[in-house]
Amino acid sequence: MENKIKKDFLVNYIEKYGHATENVDEKKFFTNAISTLHELYDILITPVKKMIHNKSRLYIITDGFLSQVPFAALVEKIDNENPEFLIEHFEISNIRPSFVNYFVNPANKKSTKTLLGVGNPENTNFVSLPSLN
Repeated sequence: MENKIKKDFLVNYIEKYGHATENVDEKKFFTNAISTLHELYDILITPVKKMIHNKSRLYIITDGFLSQVPFAALVEKIDNENPEFLIEHFEISNIRPSFVNYFVNPANKKSTKTLLGVGNPENTNFVSLPSLN
C-alpha cells in the first residue's frame, strides 16, 4: 500500500503531472489517478464499508505515508468514466494523531500551568515608549 501511495499516486500522478512541460495528456493522468484512487478505496474503505454505511460523517486519523492520501477523493466506483468520490457520501474531517493521543493516553497528560506576566521595563534605547505607570 505504501508503494501504491508513494509511487503510483504521488510520483506517477502528482509529480509527473505537476512537472510536465509539454503536451500533457491530461486525460491519461486523470485516468491513472482515478484508477489509483479506486484501488486505494478498495484497500482502505471497502473493509469497513458495512460499519460506516449508515454514517454521514467520517473522521480520518492518519500518520506517516497515509497522511498523503486525499481521502475525500477516494473513488468508490467509476460509471461511464465518471468517478464517484467518497466525499459524495460523507462529510470528511481529518484529525491529527497527536490530538487523539492527548485524549486517550492519560500518561501524557500533564498539569497545565499558566502564567500572566506584566512588567514595566524602562529601556533608554526606546525613548519613544512611555512608562506603563
